[in-house]
Amino acid sequence: MKRRVPIACLAFWLLVPNLFAAQTKMRLLLSAESARPGETILAAVQMQMPPGWHTYWANSGDSGSATEIEWELPEGISAGDIQWPVPEKNIMPAGDQNFITYVYEVETVLLIPLTLSANLSP
Repeated sequence: MKRRVPIACLAFWLLVPNLFAAQTKMRLLLSAESARPGETILAAVQMQMPPGWHTYWANSGDSGSATEIEWELPEGISAGDIQWPVPEKNIMPAGDQNFITYVYEVETVLLIPLTLSANLSP
C-alpha cells in the first residue's frame, strides 16, 4: 500500500513586489489534506490587499514585477507554474502618455499545482 503524504506540512514564501508586503494578508489553502505518490493537488495562495494597494499579474505591463512564490517543499514534491486569474487593466497618466499595468486589487487567488513524485517510498 502506498503511503499518503500530509500536505499541510508544506512551507512557502510569497514575495510581493512592493516594500510594504506586510500590508497584504496571505493565506495558503490546499485542495486536499493528504495525497498519494503520483497525485497532483492544487495550492491556492489567497491575497487580500488593503484599499489603494495591488499586486501584479505575470505580465505586469509598463511597470512593476509579477508576484513570485518561492517554495520550500519536502523532497519528492514539486510546484508547477502559477495559474493566473484574469487581471485588471490599470491606466496611470504620466504627462503626455499613459502607463498601463495589469494588477489585482482588493483580493486574488493564485493557483499552483503541487505534484508528489510517483517514486516516494513508503
